[in-house]
Amino acid sequence: MNAIFLDALDQDVRTLERTNRLLEQIPEELHGDRQVVNLFAMRPSEDLGKVAGGFEPELPYMFRHLFRGLGTHETSSPDWLSMVMFHPQYLAHLVKLGETDAEKHTTEISELIRRTGIKLDHLRNR
Repeated sequence: MNAIFLDALDQDVRTLERTNRLLEQIPEELHGDRQVVNLFAMRPSEDLGKVAGGFEPELPYMFRHLFRGLGTHETSSPDWLSMVMFHPQYLAHLVKLGETDAEKHTTEISELIRRTGIKLDHLRNR
């Protein structure tokens, strides 16, 4: 799972950073339709596969049986389980984890928003 998703994301981040560095080294009139893209990459502070594995006993028997593969006692890939887990307690945990992680990175997120020039005033009125 990590090789499929995270490695691809890491490669995208490296490519964007390299492109940004190149654009910063040449005059803007040579950028064409390209521009520097502000980036902030944040990962969950907990392994989502392990978190999903902790909720696996709460799943219906047949679902657990399928994910365990021919009736073994452990899920063969909690990473795959994390991709299809829609258990309400698991989802609530993910939301809380996302909120907690975002709070830890408030400064970086605020800086990203400031650099992009996005106005958030309209969100406060909702």
